[in-house]
Formats: sequence, structure tokens, C-alpha cells
Amino acid sequence: MDTVYFPNDCLLSLMAEVKEEQVLEIALLGREGMLGYSGLANHQHSGLRVIVQQSGSADCISAAEFGQVREHSKAVQEMCLSYGEMLYAEASQIAVCSHFHLLEARLARSLLTMRERLQSDHFFITHEYLALALGVRRVGVTKAASVLQKRELISYSRGKVSVLDAVGLQAVSCSCFQRIIGHATSKSFTQGRR
Repeated sequence: MDTVYFPNDCLLSLMAEVKEEQVLEIALLGREGMLGYSGLANHQHSGLRVIVQQSGSADCISAAEFGQVREHSKAVQEMCLSYGEMLYAEASQIAVCSHFHLLEARLARSLLTMRERLQSDHFFITHEYLALALGVRRVGVTKAASVLQKRELISYSRGKVSVLDAVGLQAVSCSCFQRIIGHATSKSFTQGRR
């Protein structure tokens, strides 16, 4: 990518690809994140797919310009390092979650993370996308979402999700949500960026 994007009110999913139709979400980028600067890992191709999950606006700068700013600014270097650590921690936590936790808890974690990154209780997301992100079949997401809806934790209709009870949804979620959000809030990237 030759542009670095800083989401304002959109949501981007970083997906690790095994095969063309086999992917797993490894990170969710919202207002706290940035996308497109390969200098974070010192290589040109990350091997990740990016999916715009929720449209919106983003600020942008050319990767070359951003690289120059980074090279001359200790604060920007520290921000990038902090953000890279946060992304690594989130990807690691999601990998652990995907392997050890039940789908209902993983779905709750994913919905809570979306809510946090968008700063909204209402967003659009399809069962098909959730199945892709969570690495499961669509029918599994439908069943898990139905359980959450029957417990009046979420409302779900035609791709529109509303979180009705965030505290209750956190109780269903595994501890991974708190760890992911904890990594994001403990790093100075969000404050340094705005």
C-alpha cells in the first residue's frame, strides 16, 4: 500500500488467509488504529487481507510521507512501536480465543470489540461476515446469535446489530475481550494520534 489510513468512524478487519475462502480475523481496526504502513514490520507485503466491515471516513497520508515523519520524530516512532505491540497482542489473543473458547463467547467478544471500536451500540454486520471472521460455518453464527438475542443481550435483524445489554454480553464473552481492549487502552497510540 502506498497510503496510510487512520480510520475516524469506519471499521476494518485484518484477515489472515489460509486459502482463498479460508480466513480468520486477527485484528479489528477502528479509531484507535492505522492501516497501510509496512514500516511497522519492516517489510513490503504483510500477507493479510483487509475488509471494510463498516464504512465511514478516514484520514490519510502517503506512506512515503509518513515514513519521513516517522524517521524524524521520536514521538511518532514510539507511537508506531506501541501500535505494533498492540496489534501483535490482539492477534495473539484472538488466536488463543479461536482455539480454546466456545463460539457463543467468541461471538460476544467480537461484537463487544466492534462496539468499542465504533463507539456505538448499533452497527451493520452479516452472519456471513461473522462466520468468515470467526472461522466457522454460517449456521453456527446464526445459532450463537439466536442465543444472545433470546437472552436479550443483542437485537439482530437483516444485518443490523444492536447491543442491548453490554454488561450481560461481557458476562457471556470470554476474558479475551477485556485483554484486547486492555492492550488498546494501555498503549499511548490513541492519545498520541489525536
